[in-house]
Amino acid sequence: MQSTRAGDSAAALEYARRAYQLRPQTPWVLTTLFDLQVRAGQWDEAEKTLDEAIRRRAIDAARGQRDKVLVLNERSRTAEAAGEPARALSFARKSLDLGRDFLPANLRVARLLIADDSVRRATRVIEDAWRQGPHPDYLALYREALAPENELTWLKEAQKLAEQNLGHPETLLALAEAAL
Repeated sequence: MQSTRAGDSAAALEYARRAYQLRPQTPWVLTTLFDLQVRAGQWDEAEKTLDEAIRRRAIDAARGQRDKVLVLNERSRTAEAAGEPARALSFARKSLDLGRDFLPANLRVARLLIADDSVRRATRVIEDAWRQGPHPDYLALYREALAPENELTWLKEAQKLAEQNLGHPETLLALAEAAL
């Protein structure tokens, strides 16, 4: 804790690792180690620590699942940055499986599918996400995926997306934007 307060993250992480070796079942050790690994961007280790914390009930299942979604999403980003698109997509899909309503996971999977020329699967992901909760970023990505040849074609595609959640105000805004 003193290292954290002093701003020495590396030392704090090392002390947390030592504490984990001595007392792996202690809840605060697991949660502190996880938090420090996340701050350091050590996503592989953070996922392992999170799994251990969930198994030992150091954190509740709902928080554990939410944190797992975030960690998997970040692992996807790291894999993509390392030039591993298949691995990035795998992590993104795992993240999406755990958190269907998590906007960044939906966007990440759709973007990776578009980059992989899997437009049909990407639009399906966006349509499913729109059904759960429309968002302007989904609309922009949908347009990018379909690359309509003209505005009339785009309006028809936007109407198809709108059918997934007709009663939502964001749907009405999307249709108005496409009509303009």
